[in-house]
Amino acid sequence: MILHLIRTAADTSIHLQSCLNLLQPKDAILLFEEGVYASLAQTHNATVWSSQNQLSEKPTVYVLIEDLQFRGLHQCEYFDFVKTVTYDDFVRLTLEYEKVLTWPR
Repeated sequence: MILHLIRTAADTSIHLQSCLNLLQPKDAILLFEEGVYASLAQTHNATVWSSQNQLSEKPTVYVLIEDLQFRGLHQCEYFDFVKTVTYDDFVRLTLEYEKVLTWPR
């Protein structure tokens, strides 16, 4: 079980795509910093999530609410599979998963 931390925007980086290619069923993704833009329900983001993920179901995806708020995105529409978390939740998640991998590596 790996928690993948994505800190770069999906439309300007291949990190999310690379992460999705390596994702296993019990892994999860946490979007933070510029990575929060990948949580927004927009056409270019939908393409990344659907075309790169070889899993039969959507991955577990978390997004840091404080980073959404800082960028003025907390009122935007997110993908339905994205769950918002706080910094406290972020810390809890890093303890729950066996490994934590930050992208870019």
